[in-house]
Amino acid sequence: YSPETIINDAPLKIQVSPTEVWEPKNSDHHFAGPISMKMALQQSRNIVAVKLLQMVGVDRVIDLAYRMGITEKLYPNPSLALGAVELSPIEMASAYTIIPNGGLKNEVTTVKTIIDAEGHTIEDHTFPKQEEILSEVTASIMTEMMINVVENGTGGVARLPGYKVAGKTGTTDDYRDAWFVGFTPQYTCAVWVGNDNNQRMVNSFGGNLPARIWNRFMTEAMKGQSAIPFGLVQ
Repeated sequence: YSPETIINDAPLKIQVSPTEVWEPKNSDHHFAGPISMKMALQQSRNIVAVKLLQMVGVDRVIDLAYRMGITEKLYPNPSLALGAVELSPIEMASAYTIIPNGGLKNEVTTVKTIIDAEGHTIEDHTFPKQEEILSEVTASIMTEMMINVVENGTGGVARLPGYKVAGKTGTTDDYRDAWFVGFTPQYTCAVWVGNDNNQRMVNSFGGNLPARIWNRFMTEAMKGQSAIPFGLVQ
């Protein structure tokens, strides 16, 4: 499938048990009809995500998620396409950063180097172990699609003047969680907003508060950084 693959954003009913039917909805409670995957990602069309999961196969999606660094137990349910699992921001950031890194996964570490009092290097993670998870072509295509999310879609608040930004918004049912995970060629940052007791927030979308927090943080992080295109930083 390519970004131009057309999927019908239309009502969908899935029999999840002998007595239960699941009907996923879009956040605007409307349907866009036949739409390209690129446009569906730009507009966060939930129905298209669920249908794509069915087309690809949920087991393949779970396998890829694990290889990208997700450690939480994932269940083969159609709602997995919409994020029906609790994940930590560090897991999201480490998985997303594979995309701007040309498909390469780096081992996550909070310590780059440890040097003792005599100047001997005890640990050195300056060049962490890398593993190819996505092809460079796939990673490049995904980056372009996620640039489009920021420049033309739900992630517009995250734009940084003078810099290329890519990312994806996320909002769970009843506004209990809101996400924005985005990246520049230099940095990946994940922002989650929600209540510790899981109570619903007031009309909080991923493209609103999380994207605003991301923008303020990354504005400072990018000061002094070169405005380079994606693909030049490993």
